[in-house]
Amino acid sequence: MKKALLFTSMFALALFTGCGGDSGDDEDRNVSGTWSGAITRVSDTCNSGAPQTANFTHTVTQNGEAVTLLDQNATRYLGNLLSDDGFSADATVNTTSGSTSCTEERQVEYDSINDDDDEAASMEVRIERTCGSTKCEISYTGTAARRVAGGGATPTPQPSGTPGVVTGGCAAINPRPAAGTYSGNGGCGLSDVKYTVSGQSVILEPFGANAATSFAINTANTSSATSTRNDLTINGVTGYSCSLTCAAPSTFTVSCFKEGGTTCTEKF
Repeated sequence: MKKALLFTSMFALALFTGCGGDSGDDEDRNVSGTWSGAITRVSDTCNSGAPQTANFTHTVTQNGEAVTLLDQNATRYLGNLLSDDGFSADATVNTTSGSTSCTEERQVEYDSINDDDDEAASMEVRIERTCGSTKCEISYTGTAARRVAGGGATPTPQPSGTPGVVTGGCAAINPRPAAGTYSGNGGCGLSDVKYTVSGQSVILEPFGANAATSFAINTANTSSATSTRNDLTINGVTGYSCSLTCAAPSTFTVSCFKEGGTTCTEKF
C-alpha cells in the first residue's frame, strides 16, 4: 500500500518545485511559459517503486522576482528567480500510507535559462517524504522545453499520416544545420553530433564514446525522447541513461544520469 500510494503521488509528479533563492539583479529574467519534458529517477531512499521516468507539463507565471508554477494536476507551487539562469519553487502535499498521515515537501529547480527567450532548460526534482517519524527522499533530473504565449518553442505534436512515424517535437529538429553537425556546450563531453530521425527514433552520431545512439521519441509528448540503452559511457564512466528534450527547429538538450552517480546536461 505504501508503495502504491507513493507511486501515485510521484506520478502526479506533475511536479513539485523548488524553494527560492537570491535573484540578484536579474529581476527582469523571463521564465514564463509552458514547460514540458521528461524526468528520470536518480535516487530513492524510500524504496517507493516510484516510476523510473515520467512526463510533465508546467505552466509558469512570473511577476517580478516571484514565480508561480501550476503542474498538470493543478497543484500550485510558489517560488522565485534564482541567480541569473533559473528559478525554484515548492509545494507541500499531504498524503497517507495506510493509516499513517504523510507529508511531501516537493521542490523543483530550473537551471540554464541563460537568455530570456531560451527554449530549453535543465531541471531537478526533489521530494522529502515524512510519514510519522520516518523520512526519505526521492530525486529526479531531466530537461524541459518551453512554449511561450503567442508562439515559441515546444511544438504541439501533429497527427502523423504514416503509421509508425511521429511528427513535431524531436522529429521536427532540422537534421542538417549549416555546419552539418550540431555543437554542444560540453556539459556531457559529447561535442559535435549528427542528428537524424528514423521512424519513432532520434539517432545522434557520434554520441561521445558511444558511436551512434538511438533515442525513442515519446509519442504522448514528442518533445522528449529516451535512450534505448542504459549502459552508455559519459565522461569516461559507464552505466548511464540519457534523455533528450527538443525545441524545434534547431535546439535540443541532452541530460544523462546514473543512479548514485553524477548527472550532466549538454545543450545543442
